[in-house]
Amino acid sequence: MTSSKNIDTILGRADFLRERFAEIIRAVKTPQYSTDMQYALDEYRSTYYNTDIKGWQMGILTKPEEFDIDKFCAECLFEGFMRHYDHQQEQISNLKRDSAIKNRYRKLHEKIIHFLDEFDKEWNSKTANDFKNEKLEILKNIESTIISNKK
Repeated sequence: MTSSKNIDTILGRADFLRERFAEIIRAVKTPQYSTDMQYALDEYRSTYYNTDIKGWQMGILTKPEEFDIDKFCAECLFEGFMRHYDHQQEQISNLKRDSAIKNRYRKLHEKIIHFLDEFDKEWNSKTANDFKNEKLEILKNIESTIISNKK
């Protein structure tokens, strides 16, 4: 989720994370939660010995009531789109034919419309909305650039 540039992949992972997060919120209230969590962490570390547990992953497990899942998902979606956009810009810069460049910008514009739709409808908590509002100007500037380049 934190490394993908595919919007649909991020959305699927966000749905999965929300399901698991709801289970964690319920489980954290049980007396055996801390021992179960420690067991799961030890199991993870032994299975994936060359992979560190990221801070956000620990945050979900240790203090789920303080973790803003909607903001996290919105940030992942935005950063994923920016990775996709940067990758597309790099590929466009290597294209030679004007028609290929315009076609790529047309496809990129379709992608940003899809992204804005998903970004707007998926996350509507207060913090996610604040985050979205901060990023909308960036996205609108990108969209304007794409529109002017596809003409």
